[in-house]
Amino acid sequence: MIEIQGIGDGNRSATQTTKATTIYLDQWMWSRLARDDDMRDRFITSLSNADATMMYSFASLVELGKLSSRDQISNIKEIADEVDFAFIDVNPTSVIEREKANECTLSVFENQSPAADNEFLDSVVALTRPNAVPKMSEALDVIFTQDPDHYRALVDDLGEALGKRVKAARNDPAVLKRAKNRLKQKKITRKGPPYTQDMLRVAFDFITADVGMQVTANDWIDIVHAVVPVCYLSIVLLDGKWAHFAQSVFPIKPPNVATIYSPKQLEEFFAAIEPD
Repeated sequence: MIEIQGIGDGNRSATQTTKATTIYLDQWMWSRLARDDDMRDRFITSLSNADATMMYSFASLVELGKLSSRDQISNIKEIADEVDFAFIDVNPTSVIEREKANECTLSVFENQSPAADNEFLDSVVALTRPNAVPKMSEALDVIFTQDPDHYRALVDDLGEALGKRVKAARNDPAVLKRAKNRLKQKKITRKGPPYTQDMLRVAFDFITADVGMQVTANDWIDIVHAVVPVCYLSIVLLDGKWAHFAQSVFPIKPPNVATIYSPKQLEEFFAAIEPD
């Protein structure tokens, strides 16, 4: 839920809170919802009945901006304005920095969640309706039409940084050996959630150890979709490879991380959010 405070006094600020169930979608699910009218209606009804919050990030909005059909974009906007929403920062580096700076006691943080993307929220509010709660469809318009290259560059820069780390690790026999050993041991350093740094390290080792894996730009976006949302949210839909990673390779399981669903598990996903 988005709230605007201080309207008219010159000290306006935007805040966001989430409901008990938080949901994050990978691009494949957004594409299905954009094309399938029945599934889209079912999704909207299910989320509304579940009193859930739909979570968006700059990375997910950049991917939505790739939709070429006006009808599909219109269909996504229908979902956007029907369900509660908030913004999550999926840059694991910045989230980990806030975790370290703001953790009071184990799993308790000063102020808001380290994963809350208040900077992006402020940008959306400023570009849409500064003195009122924005509609999510208006936020989508910001991405689609006003400044798409800025947000794509954020994703590309993060992917480039991770790509350089993997390349350097694969070219260093000692580092590669350590990555393989850590992956085999599945060692976790945190004593409690969130496990962002552990998951980023395991994901890094997972890619580094498989020297034959060609990591594309889409793979980096998938990693971004996976790490922070899985560590902070209730339900996350991922593609097959990263659903397998989160379900089988990473050793921490729900409820300490999100419940993961792959494209083959859509009925299980709907069963989880629909009333008995």
